[in-house]
Amino acid sequence: MNIITGLWGKIRLFICWLIDISYDGTKKTLELLFLACQIGALLAAGLWSYYEYWQQRMGTPHAEVQLDISHIPITQHKNLLRVEAKLVNKGKSKLSFDGEKTSKENGYIQVQKVSECTEKKCNSFVWEQILREKILDPIEVEPDETEFVGKEILIPSDIKYVRIYAYFGNKNNEKTIGWSKSDVYHFQNPIK
Repeated sequence: MNIITGLWGKIRLFICWLIDISYDGTKKTLELLFLACQIGALLAAGLWSYYEYWQQRMGTPHAEVQLDISHIPITQHKNLLRVEAKLVNKGKSKLSFDGEKTSKENGYIQVQKVSECTEKKCNSFVWEQILREKILDPIEVEPDETEFVGKEILIPSDIKYVRIYAYFGNKNNEKTIGWSKSDVYHFQNPIK
């Protein structure tokens, strides 16, 4: 409150100077010009700070992706893998994904299985893609709400581990930046 009172006092002095330029000689005139520059700088800094905050924080989407994975043994040779990707809007603006209307994909859900490296000197493994399914349906998520995207996939029962990767693209960004989550799932107690 003292800052506002002090600022108002400086503004009044500046107005007095405008009305009566011969206020108290050159020294006072220079002091008032200096005060006017300070007031202008404070106002410019305040407006710039508010604009930057509004642009960077309030209008920028913020999201979190969560995965819920389960399976059902269907036959002796097949498991039904159920993947539910949850897109949680943590920001203050609405998240919109237009689907087929845009050239960018909304996102995808990818399922990979672990495979051994085929090279002789390789001591690691590779994630081999089983499925990569695009999310084409339009999605809108209001602030503090959650949208669910589910996929069901038949997986051979000889596969014990899969890696699930879910990605949602940020349509407000020209780059391929968005929100993603990956998780490794172990098929426990498959039918033998």
